[in-house]
Amino acid sequence: MANYEAKRQQTRQNIINSTIMIAQEKGLEKVTVSDIIKQSQINRSTFYRYFEDKFALINFIESNILNEIKIKYSVFNNCSNEDLKQGKPQDIFIRSFLNIIENNHELLSFLLSEKGDFEFNFQLVHFFESIIKKSLNKNPDNFDDKRKKIFAFYCAVEAIGLISFWVHNFDDYSKNYIYNFINKDMWYVM
Repeated sequence: MANYEAKRQQTRQNIINSTIMIAQEKGLEKVTVSDIIKQSQINRSTFYRYFEDKFALINFIESNILNEIKIKYSVFNNCSNEDLKQGKPQDIFIRSFLNIIENNHELLSFLLSEKGDFEFNFQLVHFFESIIKKSLNKNPDNFDDKRKKIFAFYCAVEAIGLISFWVHNFDDYSKNYIYNFINKDMWYVM
């Protein structure tokens, strides 16, 4: 049974890797199921055993990354205000988040490129916007609703910009460099 599941995981990963390889060359919109099965060296029926269509496959890839981030955020979100004042949960979330980016930098480099999926970019912005709004709601005296909305959007776009910059310049910037930028330089400017 363990061998069967391992084989299934291997086949699924082969399909994903093949899709990304083709999409990096052609662009995600131009990838077809025929391209994927040819590159993966599988039968069409095998592809459909794993994914309903190309869009389900893309959704699966993007959802995995978003879910990893959401899981890390849920730990941060469940902290008390006292813990937040001490800064430890933010530090843990930022480090965990950077680990996710580091582990998926090639995939994210593609998804956040002109050949990737613009919808994924919007999903990330929406996610970051919502978590920033939640954190602003913990201290409601500082911002009225209009200001919260624009500030959350601005910070979300800034976060996506930083992610995109890092994954496209991954070999030039270490995780620690990005971490220090977030914790020191970014807050200095704001």
